[in-house]
Amino acid sequence: MSKSFELHDKDSKSALPISSLKIETRCSNFIAETSVTVHFSNNQQKSNIEAELLFPLEDGSTVSGFSTDIYGKLVPGVVTSKEKAQVALENAVRATEEGRIATVEHVTGNLYKARVFPVPKKEGRIVRIVYISEIRDGKYRVPMSFKNLSHVQEFSCSLMVENAHGPPTMTSTPLTSDPSFVFSPQDAMLTQNMIRYMANTSQSNVTMSDFFLQIPQKENDFVVHEKNNFNFFCLKVSPENSSVQVESQVE
Repeated sequence: MSKSFELHDKDSKSALPISSLKIETRCSNFIAETSVTVHFSNNQQKSNIEAELLFPLEDGSTVSGFSTDIYGKLVPGVVTSKEKAQVALENAVRATEEGRIATVEHVTGNLYKARVFPVPKKEGRIVRIVYISEIRDGKYRVPMSFKNLSHVQEFSCSLMVENAHGPPTMTSTPLTSDPSFVFSPQDAMLTQNMIRYMANTSQSNVTMSDFFLQIPQKENDFVVHEKNNFNFFCLKVSPENSSVQVESQVE
């Protein structure tokens, strides 16, 4: 499955232009929380369209938040059944008076879909998606690529890495080649003398391409986790020496 996001008009399937993209990622131990805020516009002939945003997530990820703009203000969504959400959206599409609504739903596997109506020609719409992912082997993908879109007009990115055992690095892309976009230590953590690292950038006319964070790991660190459809439990273990052994039994 492609890892690229896809933003298009629901009827014509034509890609919709993105005026601004904002990504905020906070990594701590083996968990990353990422917020993706997209401001897009309507370049179709119709004055109001319904937009679809398809976004595949990494294995072990889950959506934790969703917001959309309601007349200039981002409003968080509420959890409801898929059937009720579909009815509310379809009623808004058919209504003669303009309302604003957006839904997000699980499609299949790791694929999710947001539907946004209406998308007026002048101001466009904004959606924000927040999700939580596992960091595996110290490597994490920062999502930037959109299908059928190569550039974004305005881009900003804020990265924070906590509990790191050294300065994180980024894979080389046109975006990360900016000499100011590097990790720098911010302050000492209160425990284990670890450091918080941050990197920020704001750029224009950016090539949209994913890049990866590589976060230094302690050699003996390992993660124990269990999950089902309703719960997730995880534990990071940092033994003082390599002779420590951990036995587990699942009944």
